[in-house]
Amino acid sequence: MKITRDESVATYTITPVDGKEEEKITAAVGFLKPGDRFIHRGRRYDEESHRTTTLILQAGGESKWESRKESEWVTITEMVYVGGIEIEFQTAEGGEEMLGQIAMTSYYSGGLVFLGVTEVYGKKSLTVTGTYCKNCGAAIVDSGRCEWGICEACVQKCEHDYKVGAIHGARVDIGVGEFCGKCGRGKPRPEGEREKNLIEHHLAAQRELGVYVFYPNKSPCTPEGQVKAARLFRRWVRSKERINRVN
Repeated sequence: MKITRDESVATYTITPVDGKEEEKITAAVGFLKPGDRFIHRGRRYDEESHRTTTLILQAGGESKWESRKESEWVTITEMVYVGGIEIEFQTAEGGEEMLGQIAMTSYYSGGLVFLGVTEVYGKKSLTVTGTYCKNCGAAIVDSGRCEWGICEACVQKCEHDYKVGAIHGARVDIGVGEFCGKCGRGKPRPEGEREKNLIEHHLAAQRELGVYVFYPNKSPCTPEGQVKAARLFRRWVRSKERINRVN
């Protein structure tokens, strides 16, 4: 699939690159009418780069909770869909960033609103958006704005009420900061104040929220361990510099 984003009208267009992908789109729209929502079912990502490789959506069908016993002591309850169709969106080479964007829009919106079908280079293509502003009804595709359900224009008009709590994002992952409880906008840092790095955010999350962070592919595997390792490395560098000066 080729995915493009039009900020001026807050939409994504999903265009197939071969016949099989066009068949997927044709099958999916058979279960939807404009204004219906593709339900977010999840995503797959590359374990090394953490980039999204597949977006999974549900078109139509009815949801229900279903339980199954895995063992004498373990019962798994999950949501399943009866009817409809599950569709997987992957991207053409070079489109990984846009696939990641639409996946985050879908995640924070609970899916994507189906707007209609259009033709792009003779191929049947989907047009979707994320959600609509709860204040003015404008379409939204930015994942941060979708999470709060407020468009950027309304954020600019908001009389911000800042509070301290958990924050997250592509650069922060999870941390502690100040944000508006009405629109989600982060409180601007005072001029000259240094931005916290990722480990500082993780330490704050552990200290103030009780959320513990582990790094499965790093050694040491905790924020505290990373800080200690960095401190020891700096001491080693200074010691080596002193020895070199003496010699």
